[in-house]
Amino acid sequence: MLTQHEYDNISSQKSCYSSDTNATVSAIQRYLTTAAPSSISSSRIQNSPPEIQVQSSTKEFLAKHFHDAYPMFKKPRGQCLIINVYNINGAIRRWSDLDVKLLSDLFRQLYFNVIVYSDFNGDDLGAENFMKILKQFSQSKEHVNAQCCIICLMSHGEEGSLTVQDGKKIYHDHVFDLFSNVNCPNLAGKPKLFFIQCCRDDPGVGPVDDAGCHVQIPLNASLDDLVFDDECDSMQRHHLPTMTDMLIAFPSQKGFTAFRKPHVGSWYMNALVDILARHAKDTDLCSMLNMVNGCVSREVTNKGKKQTAEYKSSFTKKAFYFFPGLTGNPMAPIDYSIHNRNDVNRIGSISRMNNIDHQHDSSSMNFDIIRTFFIENLLDKWKNLARELDVNENDIDIICRENVSPREKFSLILDIVAKTRDNNLRQILIDMLKSLQQCRRMSYYYQLQQMIAPYYPDLQ
Repeated sequence: MLTQHEYDNISSQKSCYSSDTNATVSAIQRYLTTAAPSSISSSRIQNSPPEIQVQSSTKEFLAKHFHDAYPMFKKPRGQCLIINVYNINGAIRRWSDLDVKLLSDLFRQLYFNVIVYSDFNGDDLGAENFMKILKQFSQSKEHVNAQCCIICLMSHGEEGSLTVQDGKKIYHDHVFDLFSNVNCPNLAGKPKLFFIQCCRDDPGVGPVDDAGCHVQIPLNASLDDLVFDDECDSMQRHHLPTMTDMLIAFPSQKGFTAFRKPHVGSWYMNALVDILARHAKDTDLCSMLNMVNGCVSREVTNKGKKQTAEYKSSFTKKAFYFFPGLTGNPMAPIDYSIHNRNDVNRIGSISRMNNIDHQHDSSSMNFDIIRTFFIENLLDKWKNLARELDVNENDIDIICRENVSPREKFSLILDIVAKTRDNNLRQILIDMLKSLQQCRRMSYYYQLQQMIAPYYPDLQ
């Protein structure tokens, strides 16, 4: 088994997808030519995996939604781990390798480093090694500078668990717990996306198919229908924990099966890839997952079986956007003192009343910019932040009674913060970063770090 150091060194190379000529693509082609029955010609395969071309966002869209969303502008955005269990004690999950190709292409184009493990490629995905891969990934140093993390797990399963190569169960809760804020501090406050392709049967009841509305199968069913039916990812419940900044997506509802389409892959992963590729440019993730649910719910097997996907979110920001095609710190070209000139002027007039002359550490970074950032983003927490920044409780009470707007009250508090630190911008920033950590506003903590990085790299 790899050490953590070895894992970090090769994770960007191990099964990463860089072109359509990689070994996995060849393996897919080899499988399709050898595993498909000779009686079915290629012309009879009506469905094929879609070509992925992610559409790009515009700078205008980014500027409009940046403050409401998780920061997503680095290249790479973060790490994407894909684990596909293809063979479970001889039970083959046919066409699941196609899902791997689609997901890899999608997330690579969304600026993630993609790492793939699959027993289809010879990887050991028994229970012990499976969990070891996840633990090493959760502790990777690559997460320190990442803005997001994606985990795609694909296998047979039941409610609360998935089944790995040696037939043993891996419980979802154990996986999610690896990425909690306690166990994975490098991802604290950052979005963690889980896409899990497996059935969710009740182990006490067994697989349950959603019959949906009645679908009449025509008498002249094609040869494909007679040979291949859409297969389900079921082999057989567990309460999901509430984890900060996590989104957990499943292909089916609790108690039901999930299907794969012959020669294409799973319904869910195909819909996910298609929707994200076309709509990530201007649609938040939760809205896109609703669209994915609509796509999946319209699918039907040749035996009339249906499926409905669902997801669970503990996001702490208003929205999550991938902002595909855009890189670079979006805060750099935005001059808060100009962008919010009216607010700054109004706040500045209050500051002048208090005769505070804030020092400028550079021509592009000054206290007014930092103050506006706090007022625009953290107004609802101004009292909490005041206490974390050691503002005297009497001063807080006096300002609370002032007949001014909350914005002006917060501005007065920030002036006190600056004055008690002798207007030393470096010390102000150090204490502000600490206050954001104490108030569990980690997304704004990272945004502030990004803002000041060009001027105070030692505060990262």
